[in-house]
Amino acid sequence: MHCTLEQAGTPEPITKRVKVSHEEGEASTDVPVGTGSQRFLAPSQPHEEGSIPTPRIPTDHPAADPASTKGRFAAFGNYHRYYGYRLGQAFEADPRLRLMERAWFARKRCMDVGCNEGVLTLALAQEYASQSMVGVDLDAALIKKACTSLRALRTAAVSRAAGARARGVDPAERRAARDALRALAQTWFVHADFLDSVATSGSLDTITCFSVTKWVHLHRGDLGLVALFHRFWDLLASGGTLILEPQPWSSYRTAHAKLKKERSRLSDALDINFQPLHELALRPENFDSFLCDTLGFRLLRRLEPSEAAEGFHRSILVLRRP
Repeated sequence: MHCTLEQAGTPEPITKRVKVSHEEGEASTDVPVGTGSQRFLAPSQPHEEGSIPTPRIPTDHPAADPASTKGRFAAFGNYHRYYGYRLGQAFEADPRLRLMERAWFARKRCMDVGCNEGVLTLALAQEYASQSMVGVDLDAALIKKACTSLRALRTAAVSRAAGARARGVDPAERRAARDALRALAQTWFVHADFLDSVATSGSLDTITCFSVTKWVHLHRGDLGLVALFHRFWDLLASGGTLILEPQPWSSYRTAHAKLKKERSRLSDALDINFQPLHELALRPENFDSFLCDTLGFRLLRRLEPSEAAEGFHRSILVLRRP
């Protein structure tokens, strides 16, 4: 299966026609992508209207070179092989997946902001049978890897569903295989900066944002972080769920020191700006208060990964938009 993006002649349209080729033939559908050149894997059916604009980090940017680790640094938290870095070899699955509840995703319109290579994005969509799932990341190389994984999972899901039907296995198993296939058919990835995107207010039921807030905060300051939170509120429908994993303040210092060192070392990265730490008034330990007291979210739960899950020890906030 493959898809191609038909270029539009003007920047006005909020959707584009995408050709999706299957063994049975080829079809076109409108999907919510923005103007400019983007690399993504589109769903096989129409989805809510919206748009995602020109990508932020192209593949030739020094902060997004997938072919070499020499001279490359993840200035925006866009680590390659991120899950291996945080999980190590002891885990076969992201331990955060076990903390999620099916009700937050099943038959829901979902988006994963800062999806990286899409490992957790795909696991959530497949495990909990989302109605639709969009993964967004500003690193084109990571999105390309996510698209490759999605293609492979779709192929495997087709085989699994066909096999379950042919073997006449338990109805629950057949239903699970069918639900996973449907979820993957409505999953795709977009190369974009979420904050600069244009999408329909109230068009999402669930937004996940894992380990992203620090990078928005460092590069865009308090105003950028507040804009991110407002964006979550705006895109969520009434009753929608926000699942947020902030990084602790201690990690800001480490990241800030590395950003300073790497920017001075690499002349190609001089266009990468970040905020002095003393200018950041909002702190991660107060994010829940801001989201609830200022924006109006309601805190449902604070999830704590197992202590055995080395690399994933951060609290995860689950909030509801009234």
